[in-house]
Formats: sequence, structure tokens, C-alpha cells
Amino acid sequence: MAQSKAIDLDIIQKLRDIAWDSYKRIIDETKAKLPFDYRPFQEHLIFDTAQRESGSFKSKGLDVPEEAQAAFFSVMVSDVE
Repeated sequence: MAQSKAIDLDIIQKLRDIAWDSYKRIIDETKAKLPFDYRPFQEHLIFDTAQRESGSFKSKGLDVPEEAQAAFFSVMVSDVE
């Protein structure tokens, strides 16, 4: 955790470097779990996030159906380009 009274680009870069090094170390030291079932994550990302996003839009006075959000997130987790 860091706190500064002004924008300190050096500390921002240092924190990014530390975060990246930590992330890379975890990735390098974690063995793949194969086969991996992505379905629970996909369902969470598509349906749970769609429900939250739809509610968020409603709270701002917008009408974005949950189904439209689910369709959007379905494309995000697919190989469609």
C-alpha cells in the first residue's frame, strides 16, 4: 500500500514492476491443471456478471436487458472475433 500527496510516477512504476514480478512468479511456479473445466468460470462471467451489469445500468436509469448483457459476455468468452 502506498500513499502520496502528488502524482509520483516513479513509485507508480515501482509498484507496477513489483506487481508484475509477483504475478510472473506465480504463473511460472503454478503447474497446469489439465484437463481444466472452464465452464464454471464461463457461467459465472456470463450470467452473474450480466445480472450485476444489468442492475448497474438500471440504477443509472438505463434499460439494458440482462439477456443483452449475457450475449455480450458470451462473445467475450468465445473465440469470435
